Amino acid sequence: MEDPTATGEASDSDDPEDLQKFHEKIVKVTNSVARKLQLSSDGGGNMDETLFSQDHILPVVEYEPPPRKDNSRVIYVMQHMHSMTTAEMRKELQLAHIDSRGKRSQIYNRLRKYFRKEYAIMKMAQPQSSKTEKFYDYFIVMDFECTCEEDVTDYDHEIIEFPAVLIDIRRRAVIDTFRSFVRPHSNEVLSEFCSKLTGITQDMVNTAPPFKDVLDRFRAWMASHGLGREGGRYAFVTDGPWDIAKFFQMQCIKSNSGVIPHDFRFYINIRKAFINKYKGQRLQRINLNGMLKDLGMKFEGREHSGIDDAKNIARIVIKMLEDRSELRVNEKIVRNRKPDKGKCVQSDMPKEERERQAWRENLPYKVVAINRESFISGEYLDCDSCEDEGDRNEFVCVKPT
Repeated sequence: MEDPTATGEASDSDDPEDLQKFHEKIVKVTNSVARKLQLSSDGGGNMDETLFSQDHILPVVEYEPPPRKDNSRVIYVMQHMHSMTTAEMRKELQLAHIDSRGKRSQIYNRLRKYFRKEYAIMKMAQPQSSKTEKFYDYFIVMDFECTCEEDVTDYDHEIIEFPAVLIDIRRRAVIDTFRSFVRPHSNEVLSEFCSKLTGITQDMVNTAPPFKDVLDRFRAWMASHGLGREGGRYAFVTDGPWDIAKFFQMQCIKSNSGVIPHDFRFYINIRKAFINKYKGQRLQRINLNGMLKDLGMKFEGREHSGIDDAKNIARIVIKMLEDRSELRVNEKIVRNRKPDKGKCVQSDMPKEERERQAWRENLPYKVVAINRESFISGEYLDCDSCEDEGDRNEFVCVKPT
């Protein structure tokens, strides 16, 4: 419909009488057209096609997406926009069929708005990558099972199942698993409670190798994937601090004279990462089943089976990678300079709190949180927990790049 003001029939004046006359004229013309349309319709309700000129009917054409800027050109303009001359900015606007008139500031703002939109479209079209890929290539998920007894706070645990699940971070998939039972040394006979909880029988551990041999096999498995002494960017992942800071540490004290391999001293506590990602400050505690439930998953396999627990933790890790989480080392163990061995544990504490206080205050290594600043700077790798140079060089961690 043409603009009535362009025909000269309407006045440019704001006089109320002129506006009223113009309004009445529009109403009159509208009613006249409506009557003609009604009279021109035949008995079948078909409209007289002669009322509509074919010149006003637009042809049907197949949709074609608008042409996009070359990605390299978009990146170039975004990087050099602030140093472009006015003539160069005008040229870019003209190529994009955008008004290139005005002052330099107007041209700059117009160009910036357009290329920001093009840059956003370009980024959204690219496959999304995980922030974690900047730091690691692989995750090794671990969940040890140990000898245990019901309602014993200071039980002398020994690892009896050593499982590991290897995740390729870029593929966001499990690519291999490792599992070995371990023959205990101090508690050779498993308690009924332990066997019922873990599903591990006495025969399984009787025929299993000792911890030192299992650790050597595990290192060989890592080496088969290019991880360990020869390099490879990897990190261990556990559900809470207990697996490494408690069970692995206690086992090393028994089997390796207290020497804990350097790369085991830094790990990702997936519970802490999960809370930071999805819960914020609303929740401070959650367990494996709680994390799975929040992600719309159910536990697969047998609970308290080390390999099944590790596989379910791996499912959580992969989901967090798909949600573009930044998973990084967030805890480490350092030498406790003043361990309070034999410190009295209050009997009125909940069982879980009594156990936590007992092992944290009596073991030679304690848990320390790693914040993002310390991680990015590499400060967290300071070897304040190493006893000597030989231990320090056993397995060197790779700084984030």
